[in-house]
Amino acid sequence: MFAQLVMGPAGSGKSTYCHALQQHGEIVGQLVHVVNLDPAAERFEYKPVADIRDLITVTDVAEELSLGPNGSLVYCMEYLLEDQDWLEQVLSETAEDDYLVFDMPGQIELYTHFECVRQFVYVLQSQFSMRVCSIFLLDAQFLADASKFFAGSLTAMAAMLHLGLPHLNVLSKADLLRHRIEHRDNTLEPLSSDAEAPNSDEALDEFLERFLNPDIQSLVSELSEQMDTRYRALNERIGALLEDYAIVQFVPYSATDEDSIGELLLRANLLLQYDDDRDVRIHPELD
Repeated sequence: MFAQLVMGPAGSGKSTYCHALQQHGEIVGQLVHVVNLDPAAERFEYKPVADIRDLITVTDVAEELSLGPNGSLVYCMEYLLEDQDWLEQVLSETAEDDYLVFDMPGQIELYTHFECVRQFVYVLQSQFSMRVCSIFLLDAQFLADASKFFAGSLTAMAAMLHLGLPHLNVLSKADLLRHRIEHRDNTLEPLSSDAEAPNSDEALDEFLERFLNPDIQSLVSELSEQMDTRYRALNERIGALLEDYAIVQFVPYSATDEDSIGELLLRANLLLQYDDDRDVRIHPELD
């Protein structure tokens, strides 16, 4: 079996990505099973093959144990690991070559500090012989300046190193950056139907290029101008870390762009060594 762990902060577009991937699978004839592992989820548009909320929810834990939202979420994930009957039942209903996508919770500490997600990965790999890769989403709108770029890069790096999986960093909602480019005052008012946006695609490409293939030293200089001089040495060290090791790279993605969804699936499949010669499950509507 093959699996993507779809991770990232709350609001980064994880559930939307899972839905887009499931729909793309229907178009290309590849069956994609989505498992919701967010016990605090309120709604999503994809059709889950399993939902952790049938086992445990953040609301129930908070009421019974008087825990806060973060503590309740950690408890739910640890509960899943301690009582694996539900997980075993879910995975026992899948075939050897099935493709699963786990929609993970949005608490960033789960991927950088706590052991529960890393232990979950170990269970998938050791007990179910799954090939697993991590897809880490960050909202492109919040990486639109040097300070946020460095913060997002370090967060992505921490998750990548903590889990030790084949890893792909994704800038989600890349298409929404066009709005910010067209409205330099950062207002949130939508464009009117008759508004013109000349060269908006070129401007968007240029803007994204700044962070997809960054000039680290230029960003360090920009960051140093925004911050107190006592942080200059720290900024330079962070820049050197990202530049020297070059292990954090982002791929832009838009849920409304079928090509970008296909590109992400292709990249993930390469990480998983998932090839077209394998006997994959065909979507039943196309069988």
